[in-house]
Amino acid sequence: MPGLDTTVPGMQLVKCASKDAAGQYISDMFVGLVNAKPEAVLGFATGSSPLPTYRAMIAAYAEKKVDFSRCTSYNLDEYVGLPEGHPETYSAFMQANLFDSINLPSESVHVPAGCVPKGGEPLTPAEVDTLGDRYEADLERDGPVDLWLLGVGHNGHIAFNEPGSAADSRTRLVHLDAGTIEANKRFFDNDPSLVPTSAVSVGVGTILASRRIVLVAGPEKAEAVARMMDRSLGPDASCPASFLQTHPDVVVVTY
Repeated sequence: MPGLDTTVPGMQLVKCASKDAAGQYISDMFVGLVNAKPEAVLGFATGSSPLPTYRAMIAAYAEKKVDFSRCTSYNLDEYVGLPEGHPETYSAFMQANLFDSINLPSESVHVPAGCVPKGGEPLTPAEVDTLGDRYEADLERDGPVDLWLLGVGHNGHIAFNEPGSAADSRTRLVHLDAGTIEANKRFFDNDPSLVPTSAVSVGVGTILASRRIVLVAGPEKAEAVARMMDRSLGPDASCPASFLQTHPDVVVVTY
């Protein structure tokens, strides 16, 4: 059983032996939630950090340990400007790595809109903001999110809330930090010029409105996690993840 250490009031640190053990731990959180509350609202993230969790959730579903048919899901963000169907869109990522393998109804899946529709024109900034407002309205209708899975960036970003994001920010158009683009180039043939420079992202305030949060981070994110949990520095926009100190129920899973 992973060791448990409470460092910040309302924030628990769970230390797992491996990436797969961390994924299993978080999957068990989701499976336990859904079994206790079949109509749960689930919050998901993209990138490499959540993949072990999604593999474990798929295994639990295949073993008939959980039924997602009455759940609703919301994702954190989406690139702006990639064509619909591009393999690096976050909607495609979620389909390939989770949704195609469990029984979460497609009409209950929500990913922010940022892609260029087939045969259409790229969204304007005003259109992205309008769609962001609609996403917030949908969240308010269905929410709050019962459990939201997060990763954290080297610079302390959560979702695409880069340093400087406000604690009360909501879903909106954001411009990506140069460091974030550099970190994400591995998904784009290691060519930073292919990485979108903007995205639509839920805000810090959107995330803080969820009932419970679980954040997963590997050893390469140790510095960001330490800053996030540093009570002496407190919540500060220079490290958006530090705003999680103000939430009453956060589980930080490291390995």
